[in-house]
Amino acid sequence: MELVKVYKEHQYLVFEFDNQSKVKYDLGTNEYIGKRGNPVKSLTSQFSCISIQDTINKFDNEKYRKFLQLIYNRTSGNYSNLGTFLSKIKEYSKVEQYVLCDINVDFNIKYKLSNSPKGLIKLLKGKDIILSNKLILRYLENPDIFTNLFNKEYDMFDNYKAIISNYSYDNIINLIKIYNCNLHALCEYINNITSFEGYDVYYMTRELVDYHKMMKTMTNKYEKYPHNLSTQHMITIRNYNRYNQDYNEELFFKRINTSLEFSYKDYVVIYPKLTEEVKKEGNDLSHCVSSYIDKVINGTTNILFLRKKNEPNKSLITLEVKNGKVIQARGRFNVAPTKDEQEIINIYKEKVLNKLLDKAS
Repeated sequence: MELVKVYKEHQYLVFEFDNQSKVKYDLGTNEYIGKRGNPVKSLTSQFSCISIQDTINKFDNEKYRKFLQLIYNRTSGNYSNLGTFLSKIKEYSKVEQYVLCDINVDFNIKYKLSNSPKGLIKLLKGKDIILSNKLILRYLENPDIFTNLFNKEYDMFDNYKAIISNYSYDNIINLIKIYNCNLHALCEYINNITSFEGYDVYYMTRELVDYHKMMKTMTNKYEKYPHNLSTQHMITIRNYNRYNQDYNEELFFKRINTSLEFSYKDYVVIYPKLTEEVKKEGNDLSHCVSSYIDKVINGTTNILFLRKKNEPNKSLITLEVKNGKVIQARGRFNVAPTKDEQEIINIYKEKVLNKLLDKAS
């Protein structure tokens, strides 16, 4: 006698055999119904040659078959016989409700389907995300984040699963609520950085939170979504360490060389008067100019700022001048000067630096 089909009929699991006989198992009472329709003590003879896995495979309903497979896999198939396996099904009635509604669910779920947030159930239906007690609490705290994340614009977004299911969720909440990041812009940024810089979502968001924390301590104006996060994070660490470092302002002041300053048309080249100005320049332009403060104090180099005359307090280009030459000229994120800015730098070399060199010789 071979098992042909298994299906659920009300509270019964029905087993059909190739000789057209049927037996039933009552999920509510754990009772067996024999082929004559009467309760029997066991179905040992009928089930003796039927494996649990074969029973699951013969189930006609795909969702219920998935539910049974989950139970079987959860215990690594450690059931002595089919009867023992069937007796365990009732213990997972909550899980059954979710699986039959096409929801992947954690076996430790405390909430009945009827008590779960309807909005979350709608969002997760058919998604490869496991519904857990923690996920429900997260949704209740921030339903808008979940709703926006699952909008049609994110259909191709690869990382939504990691964002709401992993430890990265707390980082995301901090970035939005503490550092005022926009969810849409943040998700696009996460997608780009994880794709091109090889970051894991959790480590990437953790590093971004650390970057924001340091930058906000140093300045209110900074790039929320820095290009090349790894490099910018390292630069920020160096700047932050120097931000908290006390320098000898008297020695720095003595090194100020006003003969290197310059004014031409709409631009000025100025020498910073305080180490705090150099630190701010590094923060505003997201580069590591603050690491040169010691060199200025030691007299081995000079740091100057190229600025617009009408915006003298707004960082534009940082210059390193050494031995009468412009060694470096860097803008935000270490980019090279624009054509107009480079033209001013060339004139600065000609009218100031070359003359100083001629005078020295």
